[in-house]
Amino acid sequence: MKLCTVPIAPSVLAATSVAASAAPVVGLVGDKTLVMFDTDNPPVSETMDVSGVDRIVGIDLRPSNNTLVGVTPDSTMVTIGMETGAATEVAKMDKPLTTGDAPVVVDFNPMADRLRYMTGTTNHPFIPIPAR
Repeated sequence: MKLCTVPIAPSVLAATSVAASAAPVVGLVGDKTLVMFDTDNPPVSETMDVSGVDRIVGIDLRPSNNTLVGVTPDSTMVTIGMETGAATEVAKMDKPLTTGDAPVVVDFNPMADRLRYMTGTTNHPFIPIPAR
């Protein structure tokens, strides 16, 4: 079972404490199931299937607008509504990433506001997507 997780709210560290504050987190399990839980209470509190796509290979939170973004196997970037699970196409990469059986990393660079999309052998370091 593959589980990719991203925080859906910033986690705050207390300056005088070694413990982190609780933060809600969303993860991707299987082909398109989102699981939600809290870092203080790790058991899954909610699940939701992503609609409008057959499969999602990775997810990450876009820090600039707090939007959950996913990537499909055909290199389409989608936003995912956290209330409904509905996927909406945002852009399609001009150079598809061959995924095969390799794990996929979907990660936003918050400084550049660009998506990094990688496997163990291929790296699309910065992919601009339209502001939403």
